[in-house]
Amino acid sequence: MPRKYALGLREARVGETRDCIVASLLRLMACGPYDSITIGQIARGADVAEKTVHRHFASKGAIFVAWAESAAEAESARLMEMVGGDCPRCATQRLVRGLFRVYEENSGRMWDFVRAGSGSEGIAAYQADFVRFRRRLASVVVDGWPAVWRLGRERTVQLLVTATSFLTWKALREQSELTEEEAVAAVLDGIERTLMNRGPGGRHPEDQMEQSADAR
Repeated sequence: MPRKYALGLREARVGETRDCIVASLLRLMACGPYDSITIGQIARGADVAEKTVHRHFASKGAIFVAWAESAAEAESARLMEMVGGDCPRCATQRLVRGLFRVYEENSGRMWDFVRAGSGSEGIAAYQADFVRFRRRLASVVVDGWPAVWRLGRERTVQLLVTATSFLTWKALREQSELTEEEAVAAVLDGIERTLMNRGPGGRHPEDQMEQSADAR
């Protein structure tokens, strides 16, 4: 029992140290660009030696990935639940809103993360993982209502992934200067016009089903 207790304490301390190192990086990023931050600065901010940082993380990029993994873990299950439902437009809307909300809450750090990918294999690999996760989200929506989409499955999934990317959000919010709600509406309008089938009179399939139910 004492040995297990000591092991638990040691693991807790390791976790606390890692958290302090990640928090130090995030504080430094709030004051200056990621590229200019050094391991020495991170160590001082975490009140540990540089060798302690290196013992826990192979590189500065690995510290950044630890933040991304923690942030994604908190959101991934919620996002997967959001893309279910009983109509494709509702699920698509939740997909767009859910991802855009993540971007809104982490915009500065995510942009640094995107730019850092060119200089860190670990960050680039995690970026690829995030794209695959967004593909899974889009696939749930597409596979749930296969008759709704005008194009083939793979093409539709890829276009949904592009439409819900951080760079799409950034272009709409910062370059086009749309509000958060306007950015969501613009993407949803583009998805409906270019990807979703329309029946007689230009109505979407679920609109026709609702109208038939009302008539009965």
